[in-house]
Amino acid sequence: MNLNLYGLGPKGQERWIMVDCGVTFGGPNEPGIDLITPDITFIKQQRDRLLALVLTHAHEDHIGAIGMLWEELQCPIYATPFTALMVEAKLRERGLPTSQVHRIKTGQTIRIGDFDIRYMAITHSIPESHLLGIATPLGAVVHTGDWKFDPDPVIGSVSDMDGFKDFAEKNNILAMVCDSTNAITPGRSGSERAVADELKDVVAGIKGRAIVTTFASNAARVKAIFQAAQANQREIVLVGRSMHKIVDAARGCGYLAGLPSPVPEEDAGFLPPEHTLILCTGSQGEGRAALGKMADGTHPFISLSSRDTVIFSSKIIPGNEKTVFGLFNRLSAKGVRIITEKHANIHVSGHPCAEELSDMYKIIQPKLAIPVHGEVMHMMTHASIAYEANVPAALVPSNGMMIELAPNLGEVLEHVDAGRLYVDGYLMERAGESAADDRRRLTFAGCVFVCVVYDERAVESFYLTGRGVPQALLDDHHDGFYQAVVAVLSNFDNKLPGASVIGEHVRQAIRRQFKSLWGKKPLVDVHMLEKKELFR
Repeated sequence: MNLNLYGLGPKGQERWIMVDCGVTFGGPNEPGIDLITPDITFIKQQRDRLLALVLTHAHEDHIGAIGMLWEELQCPIYATPFTALMVEAKLRERGLPTSQVHRIKTGQTIRIGDFDIRYMAITHSIPESHLLGIATPLGAVVHTGDWKFDPDPVIGSVSDMDGFKDFAEKNNILAMVCDSTNAITPGRSGSERAVADELKDVVAGIKGRAIVTTFASNAARVKAIFQAAQANQREIVLVGRSMHKIVDAARGCGYLAGLPSPVPEEDAGFLPPEHTLILCTGSQGEGRAALGKMADGTHPFISLSSRDTVIFSSKIIPGNEKTVFGLFNRLSAKGVRIITEKHANIHVSGHPCAEELSDMYKIIQPKLAIPVHGEVMHMMTHASIAYEANVPAALVPSNGMMIELAPNLGEVLEHVDAGRLYVDGYLMERAGESAADDRRRLTFAGCVFVCVVYDERAVESFYLTGRGVPQALLDDHHDGFYQAVVAVLSNFDNKLPGASVIGEHVRQAIRRQFKSLWGKKPLVDVHMLEKKELFR
């Protein structure tokens, strides 16, 4: 959910640039939530001083929120051609203009206000990833985005080491804001070229139909899979909306030149199995993705059998283990053979391991390391690597931390509100104020509905129903719950308060009763109806 702000000027009068604006995905703790975006209230309140949104690359966790949030920002967007194509598609999907997207070239320096921003090529798992050199009158910042040092990438050029060195030598590098994703992994991340060569060999050893799943955004891997199909005389079939989007964008920028066009998925069943390679989404076990539908037998055009082999050219993202192993089991139940990175060298990370981080610090030599893009453990390890590379200081930030870089390097000025927005169907709600929070509690202890008709202190009618609550509790202890409500009404010494106040006391009494009987407190929804109001 990467979103970074760089401000220049007196406090309260800063002119800002935003670097990236991404999403993350809902998990078990956010039931019914597909996407989560940053809460941009802080910058929205001063958007007249937001100069631009500058993008490092086209992964969803860096551009995925732009379509949803741009109307509240109304600023120019700068990106290189591939990223621009992906962003423009998001804007068009929401009926927004694309004229604010400005295409720039790799190696170009753009001036935005008093910021001079140099785009330098750096390898990652998607085309046109860039390290940003951000120069100002007070000093410079290096913002790496996502990266690795791949000596032989499948798509694009190698990292612009000469450009990095040149920028570092010509500027006073105050800080480097740097990717921490693989900081705890020793060594180096490995090359996409080695994976591409291995994929050709793995596909060559498959007798029947080959199905390959990977991260759709990894255009280099997608190209390698096209090449593996071509090398083994197999027609390629694309399945999954996001896979089509990334292939269309890559073709539009010339990255898949010379490779054959895919066969439509509705024609996949007519191809000889030994000459078919299906490239699909669903490597993380997503139920609605293409591979999940195939495993469940619900895909409209493709059915799997024991003659098929599924290749997972991906890793399991932490937290997805249960869904991915569930997918493995469903595929295995059909007799499908499964090949993963445990069986062959068919995946490498797009992020720097410890040695690459150390090399980067020796090139840039910042005065301050600011690890980002990782869990706390990754960022703390990253800080240690920076110290070992002779960086004088490191600061592990938290979301919302405002850090001064000049003139007082590394001083924490304040913490601004940096919450989350849940995309709930067609609505967006703040985390903590969302219906998803109630849904999470419902999954633990269900809900009880209480309706009380009362006349002064007498309970005329009492109704108790529940969902997700053991029915025996409701049936066997109905009288006890009724007496709890009677006790609430009789406990008021003077004149009865309003229905809402009484209802809150009833809610608490019912929850205490459930706690004593069941050990859990369900959500309790109380409706207090005064008899005289009913018949008015």
